[in-house]
Amino acid sequence: MKKFSYDEAFRMVSLFKGRFRHVRKETNALKNDDSTSYYERYKKLQEIEENCVNEMLNISEIDRNFILGLHNLLKSYKEAEPGRDEAYYDFLSENVEGNIKDLKEFMDSNLLAEYDHAITHPKYIIRMYLEN
Repeated sequence: MKKFSYDEAFRMVSLFKGRFRHVRKETNALKNDDSTSYYERYKKLQEIEENCVNEMLNISEIDRNFILGLHNLLKSYKEAEPGRDEAYYDFLSENVEGNIKDLKEFMDSNLLAEYDHAITHPKYIIRMYLEN
Protein backbone atom coordinates (compact mmCIF):
# COMPACT_ATOMS: atom_id res chain seq x y z
CA MET A 1 0.00 0.00 0.00
CA LYS A 2 1.15 3.52 -0.76
CA LYS A 3 2.48 5.63 2.10
CA PHE A 4 1.09 9.14 2.30
CA SER A 5 2.97 12.26 3.22
CA TYR A 6 2.10 13.91 6.51
CA ASP A 7 0.24 16.66 4.63
CA GLU A 8 -1.82 14.20 2.57
CA ALA A 9 -2.74 12.16 5.64
CA PHE A 10 -3.50 15.27 7.70
CA ARG A 11 -5.85 16.51 4.97
CA MET A 12 -7.75 13.21 4.88
CA VAL A 13 -8.03 13.06 8.68
CA SER A 14 -9.11 16.70 8.82
CA LEU A 15 -11.77 16.23 6.14
CA PHE A 16 -13.06 13.13 7.92
CA LYS A 17 -13.30 15.11 11.15
CA GLY A 18 -15.28 17.76 9.28
CA ARG A 19 -17.80 15.18 8.08
CA PHE A 20 -18.55 14.15 11.65
CA ARG A 21 -18.68 17.74 12.86
CA HIS A 22 -21.20 18.47 10.08
CA VAL A 23 -23.66 15.86 11.43
CA ARG A 24 -23.26 16.55 15.16
CA LYS A 25 -26.43 18.60 15.55
CA GLU A 26 -28.44 16.09 13.54
CA THR A 27 -27.26 13.09 15.56
CA ASN A 28 -27.81 14.82 18.89
CA ALA A 29 -31.31 15.87 17.84
CA LEU A 30 -31.98 12.31 16.71
CA LYS A 31 -30.86 10.99 20.10
CA ASN A 32 -33.62 13.07 21.73
CA ASP A 33 -36.32 12.58 19.08
CA ASP A 34 -39.34 11.07 20.81
CA SER A 35 -41.30 10.74 17.57
CA THR A 36 -39.35 7.64 16.50
CA SER A 37 -38.55 4.37 18.21
CA TYR A 38 -35.13 3.71 19.69
CA TYR A 39 -34.54 1.07 17.04
CA GLU A 40 -35.33 3.58 14.25
CA ARG A 41 -33.04 6.15 15.86
CA TYR A 42 -30.19 3.67 16.12
CA LYS A 43 -30.66 2.59 12.51
CA LYS A 44 -30.68 6.24 11.39
CA LEU A 45 -27.44 6.89 13.32
CA GLN A 46 -25.84 3.98 11.51
CA GLU A 47 -26.99 5.43 8.18
CA ILE A 48 -25.58 8.84 9.07
CA GLU A 49 -22.24 7.29 9.99
CA GLU A 50 -22.20 5.28 6.76
CA ASN A 51 -23.03 8.42 4.77
CA CYS A 52 -20.10 10.27 6.37
CA VAL A 53 -17.77 7.51 5.21
CA ASN A 54 -19.31 7.34 1.73
CA GLU A 55 -19.08 11.11 1.30
CA MET A 56 -15.38 10.88 2.10
CA LEU A 57 -14.90 8.10 -0.42
CA ASN A 58 -16.51 10.24 -3.13
CA ILE A 59 -13.78 12.89 -2.83
CA SER A 60 -11.30 12.24 -5.63
CA GLU A 61 -8.08 12.83 -3.67
CA ILE A 62 -9.15 10.60 -0.77
CA ASP A 63 -7.68 7.12 -0.50
CA ARG A 64 -10.36 4.51 0.07
CA ASN A 65 -8.21 2.11 2.10
CA PHE A 66 -6.91 4.88 4.35
CA ILE A 67 -10.41 6.13 5.20
CA LEU A 68 -11.87 2.66 5.68
CA GLY A 69 -8.95 1.72 7.93
CA LEU A 70 -9.32 4.92 9.91
CA HIS A 71 -13.06 4.38 10.27
CA ASN A 72 -12.45 0.83 11.46
CA LEU A 73 -10.12 2.19 14.16
CA LEU A 74 -12.73 4.73 15.25
CA LYS A 75 -15.36 2.02 15.58
CA SER A 76 -13.08 -0.51 17.24
CA TYR A 77 -11.31 1.52 19.90
CA LYS A 78 -12.91 3.89 22.37
CA GLU A 79 -11.01 6.68 24.09
CA ALA A 80 -8.47 5.41 26.66
CA GLU A 81 -9.18 1.79 25.74
CA PRO A 82 -6.18 -0.53 26.14
CA GLY A 83 -4.44 -1.15 22.82
CA ARG A 84 -5.91 1.91 21.12
CA ASP A 85 -2.69 3.93 21.07
CA GLU A 86 -0.73 1.01 19.65
CA ALA A 87 -3.37 0.34 16.99
CA TYR A 88 -3.39 4.00 15.93
CA TYR A 89 0.42 4.16 15.81
CA ASP A 90 0.57 0.90 13.84
CA PHE A 91 -1.98 2.21 11.34
CA LEU A 92 -0.15 5.51 10.93
CA SER A 93 3.30 3.94 10.65
CA GLU A 94 2.01 1.61 7.91
CA ASN A 95 0.33 4.41 5.96
CA VAL A 96 2.11 7.71 6.64
CA GLU A 97 5.63 9.04 6.15
CA GLY A 98 6.67 11.82 8.43
CA ASN A 99 5.66 12.94 11.88
CA ILE A 100 3.05 10.40 12.91
CA LYS A 101 3.20 11.56 16.54
CA ASP A 102 1.71 14.95 15.63
CA LEU A 103 -0.88 13.32 13.40
CA LYS A 104 -1.88 10.91 16.18
CA GLU A 105 -2.24 13.82 18.60
CA PHE A 106 -4.48 15.60 16.06
CA MET A 107 -6.54 12.43 15.68
CA ASP A 108 -6.89 12.11 19.46
CA SER A 109 -7.81 15.72 20.11
CA ASN A 110 -9.94 16.40 17.02
CA LEU A 111 -11.09 13.41 14.96
CA LEU A 112 -11.83 11.10 17.88
CA ALA A 113 -13.59 13.88 19.79
CA GLU A 114 -15.83 14.71 16.82
CA TYR A 115 -16.59 11.05 16.16
CA ASP A 116 -17.43 10.44 19.81
CA HIS A 117 -19.66 13.50 20.00
CA ALA A 118 -21.46 12.86 16.71
CA ILE A 119 -21.67 9.06 16.60
CA THR A 120 -20.43 7.12 19.63
CA HIS A 121 -22.23 9.01 22.38
CA PRO A 122 -25.67 9.13 20.68
CA LYS A 123 -25.35 5.42 19.79
CA TYR A 124 -24.42 4.58 23.36
CA ILE A 125 -27.41 6.45 24.79
CA ILE A 126 -29.85 4.87 22.34
CA ARG A 127 -28.33 1.40 22.83
CA MET A 128 -28.78 1.81 26.57
CA TYR A 129 -32.52 2.37 26.07
CA LEU A 130 -32.76 -0.51 23.59
CA GLU A 131 -31.28 -2.91 26.12
CA ASN A 132 -33.76 -1.93 28.84
